[in-house]
Amino acid sequence: MPVRYQLDLIVNETGEKASVAGEFSDEETGLLLSFTHSAEEVWRTEFMRGEEKGRFSIKWDHESGATISTVLPEWDKVIVFLHKFRPLLLQNEGTNFYKIHNLLARL
Repeated sequence: MPVRYQLDLIVNETGEKASVAGEFSDEETGLLLSFTHSAEEVWRTEFMRGEEKGRFSIKWDHESGATISTVLPEWDKVIVFLHKFRPLLLQNEGTNFYKIHNLLARL
């Protein structure tokens, strides 16, 4: 059963109004729900919630030359993040970010 939507926007500065309405098919609705679920899974990973995601810096001065410093996040956290991010990244997945973007761009 198709899901109807209506989006009403108002530009605060000008008061200009815009409305968009339409329907998502069952397949499109399923993809949007799957995308939302995957995005929530990514957001819940320790890598995303943690404060230390890594750092990289390059400094240079005349006396010592270049100094490069890195701090990498825990690899286990990166692995979990990449696994959860996979459905949003890979082109052959229905929940690929760009496929969902294109679906919503039709609005």
